[in-house]
Amino acid sequence: MTDDQKLIMIVELAKTMSQEFKNRVVAEIAGLNATGETQLTVTSGDELVTINFGRPLAWFSIPKQYALALGASLMEHAGAKLQQIEKPDAGN
Repeated sequence: MTDDQKLIMIVELAKTMSQEFKNRVVAEIAGLNATGETQLTVTSGDELVTINFGRPLAWFSIPKQYALALGASLMEHAGAKLQQIEKPDAGN
């Protein structure tokens, strides 16, 4: 079976899954990272917003620009309708 055929089979199986389970599958797949870098995925279902880092973490830090993007992504996954906001100065 080719990789393309496997992908088609996975997609067909995913069509039968609940949204919550699909989110778990996506998070697990996103965590498969051969480079050792931390991956971050945000998914949402009926009641939960899931953040998956692909591995256990005690803490993490990110540049402010990425923190703003992560915050916006979390709010959108939680159902907020966001408008464009002015970004703070680079020195803040």
